[in-house]
Amino acid sequence: MCAATAWTTKGTFNALIYLHRYRGVFVRRGSCLEPLKAHYSLLQRSKNMKIEVIVGNIVKQPDMEAVVNSANANLRLGSGVAGAIHTAAGPKLEEYCKPFAPLAFGAYLVTPGFKLPNLWVIHVRAASYTNHDDAPQILEQAIEAALKAAHQNDIRALALPAIGTGVFAFPPELAAQITAKVFCAASALAPHLQCIRVCVASEFLRDVYVAALEAQGLSVAQAASAPV
Repeated sequence: MCAATAWTTKGTFNALIYLHRYRGVFVRRGSCLEPLKAHYSLLQRSKNMKIEVIVGNIVKQPDMEAVVNSANANLRLGSGVAGAIHTAAGPKLEEYCKPFAPLAFGAYLVTPGFKLPNLWVIHVRAASYTNHDDAPQILEQAIEAALKAAHQNDIRALALPAIGTGVFAFPPELAAQITAKVFCAASALAPHLQCIRVCVASEFLRDVYVAALEAQGLSVAQAASAPV
């Protein structure tokens, strides 16, 4: 399945990099990082994946193993979610990402979280709703890519922002419907995911996402809101 493989060392992180069929890359953790996973082995296991929608800051989710970054093509510090994640992770994140730019639509990159309270960051790329006719399809591919990355890296607790609702100017209802559609396939895309948490910026967005998820027949777990 992999087009090519290569070994690389970045600081204390040893990682095996795969080029997968979406022409993106993901970084699988090396053996030197395995002890870091012990904290997450305490996560409660459940037969059913839990979906949460909270009003909260994506960079303040310490109980999640990974967070999703709505990245720009160059994988650099930017505005919105990308800016918040890069700022919280520190400059080493951008340095780590440089060799893998540009990030194509439909691709993903998994990197260490550095100064974030999470082990991993999954970088995916959406598109501007006003500038791309196929922006809805690209958004769907981005969310699918995030779930596939979680599966490939054995990630069991994942937080993602309301991708598309910020600088990409998606109508909130449309972004929520696309997210809910992808979540319906989550058990197939990432069968060992135990928790997916959507972090939104307002009570309005939380209501929109909960409604979209429930319209797809998905159950949304009650969760306390976190600091924004």
